[in-house]
Amino acid sequence: MLPAAQVLQRGQYRLNFHTKAYFDLQGVQSLYPMVQVAFAVTDPAEHFHIPLLIAANGYSTYRGT
Repeated sequence: MLPAAQVLQRGQYRLNFHTKAYFDLQGVQSLYPMVQVAFAVTDPAEHFHIPLLIAANGYSTYRGT
């Protein structure tokens, strides 16, 4: 999460979700030790909420509200 006063500028960004530690704590083997989500900011005034839904062998992401 960014500090409240920080605003993303126009550009391309990547979020790296390091999921291996989570799955290791659960005692689950996963196909995805890390998930990288790339996204573009075209309007810095817009709100960005990018959830990651992950299971051991698949994941999904979307732009939330």
